[in-house]
Amino acid sequence: MKRSELAFTALLVPLDALMLFLAFLAAYYLRDNVTLLSPDVIGGLSSRIQYNPASTIQPYAQYLHYVAYLVPGMVAIFALTGLYSLTRTASFWQRLGKVALGVSVGLFFILLLFLFKRDFFLPRTTVLYSWLFGIVFVMAGRALIRLIQQALYRLGTGVVRVGVVGNNEAAKTLMKQLTKGWSAQYSLVKIEEDDVDGLLPHITRDQIDELIIVNEKFTVENLITLRNRCLEQHVGFGFLPRALTALQGADYTIHEELGIPVIEVKPTPLDGWGRIAKRTFDIVVSTLLIIIASPFYLLIGLVMFLTSGSPLVIRHKRIGRGGLPIVISKYRSMKRDWTDQNGKLSAKFQEYLSQHPDAAQEWKETAKLKDDPRISAIGKLLRATRLDELPQFFDVLRGDLSLVGPRPIIDWELEKFGEKARILFHVRPGITGPWQVAGGNKLPYDERVRLNAHYIENWSLGLDMVILTKTAWLVVAGILGRLIGRGESEEAY
Repeated sequence: MKRSELAFTALLVPLDALMLFLAFLAAYYLRDNVTLLSPDVIGGLSSRIQYNPASTIQPYAQYLHYVAYLVPGMVAIFALTGLYSLTRTASFWQRLGKVALGVSVGLFFILLLFLFKRDFFLPRTTVLYSWLFGIVFVMAGRALIRLIQQALYRLGTGVVRVGVVGNNEAAKTLMKQLTKGWSAQYSLVKIEEDDVDGLLPHITRDQIDELIIVNEKFTVENLITLRNRCLEQHVGFGFLPRALTALQGADYTIHEELGIPVIEVKPTPLDGWGRIAKRTFDIVVSTLLIIIASPFYLLIGLVMFLTSGSPLVIRHKRIGRGGLPIVISKYRSMKRDWTDQNGKLSAKFQEYLSQHPDAAQEWKETAKLKDDPRISAIGKLLRATRLDELPQFFDVLRGDLSLVGPRPIIDWELEKFGEKARILFHVRPGITGPWQVAGGNKLPYDERVRLNAHYIENWSLGLDMVILTKTAWLVVAGILGRLIGRGESEEAY
């Protein structure tokens, strides 16, 4: 930890005390000279107290006497809530909340004085002004300190040189985070060393202020050695546990109740009430969409029956939530004798792949063909516009699918997704999802897993609405594109 950082943090203590003191003085002055809030505006909060500015205002000397005791107490509350922490993990809103809490608790003690000291009274407007000014003044003082720090950082004063050891995705993510927000505070040194002996010289040679290990190859003994060497040279030390490098995006807490730190990975937002909210959202919205799309159901069914015959709807086997088998519905887009049977490729399609090596390779890589000979004329239109998936709104009502979620996959696709795909079975598959609106089938399988995992770990109803809106736009664009003859292939989404 740089001395300058420690000095600025220590400076916050007297600065907060000064700001609080000025806030109380401003509140006293404003109440004594300008009445911004009348009893009628505040209304009923203390109706038993008679409003008389001349008689109720506290004597100035006695007011300062109580403030002199109150301000240190509020500063102590700030300290207990972590406002003087040497780390910079709290956001603006978190700091604002802690300041508001400290000011509120301090003013609570003023209210207690009303009960225990008959000779003490402050008009409620003074208390309200003190609360508002206390929050505003403290946050303004801290903003000033931050501006000064940023100016000094840009001049190269007080910059923390952070050595990040590792070349994996976790290390890249860490370095990206360090260059956000307080970017001027940190100067990053990327170190690619896999052993202690090769790493130790970097601490002195690169003038490292803080060393962070994000490399799974270092053993526990290596970490102990590095930590002791960092302590010896007054260098900050941190490391990312190996398990957490594989659980990027997961929310977790560290518990120390048992005497040793235990990392608890929190459930995803789709557990508990989140699952109930998502299911309720699915039922309500899918019901509305079925009603709205009812003319399309009739029109598509009639056109398909006249041009392609029956069956109109086919059902595919997929893997659903919990790894259990489900079936999903689609309008039949393939020609009759090319249609897959019971999850297996038709004999005609297998023969086609054996005669066309390029198509066979494309099928092996993406399980899709840009020019698929199985698709009928009406089927191409349905796929390009995504209207072939209209029957899946009924699958949502039945509970096999969700409106938004990971794409339902086939058994053999598990090999392509890998073991990491198991997180996809935590939720219901979706008609649409994050990777479908971020590139579709153009994305490799590992990127699809990453996007789906990020969606599960960061789910919210707002995120579902964003994905549904993007999907709707893609559907409309597909329809308009087909009408003007510029539609992209159905494989674009």
